[in-house]
Amino acid sequence: MADGLRPLDGNAMAEKMLRRLSGAGADWKAGVQNPRRDPIAAGIAAAPKWKDGVTRAANEDRFAKGLSKVDKGAMQATIAATPDSAVFDGVKRRESKLKTKFVRLAGLISTAQGQVQGMSQATEADRVQRMLKNLDLMKGVGKAMKS
Repeated sequence: MADGLRPLDGNAMAEKMLRRLSGAGADWKAGVQNPRRDPIAAGIAAAPKWKDGVTRAANEDRFAKGLSKVDKGAMQATIAATPDSAVFDGVKRRESKLKTKFVRLAGLISTAQGQVQGMSQATEADRVQRMLKNLDLMKGVGKAMKS
């Protein structure tokens, strides 16, 4: 401490963050519900920045480097400490979105099934063509769901 700076205490910093965070839920929620700018428009505008960052990260192999630093024991401890209900609670909060996606998915799959079911299956070659058609249609369903 000769230069007048006191050393930082990482444990104390983390404890302070947790103390403050424990009472910040309502403020966080109010802020998220009342953003200063449109988050969708801001995200779209930031797409070039995102693409540049992802490209640089891929070129520098940051994904693998980051994964190599994961503490598997700590990860498992966090999972073990998470209540079983957390998965359901998270999905339940998104029930409307989930139903919208599944309704769309069901329609796309039904259309594809109709096309495949209408094909002949009399010969081995017919059945192979049905399988290939189904594969192509399911790839199309996946692409449609992402768009």
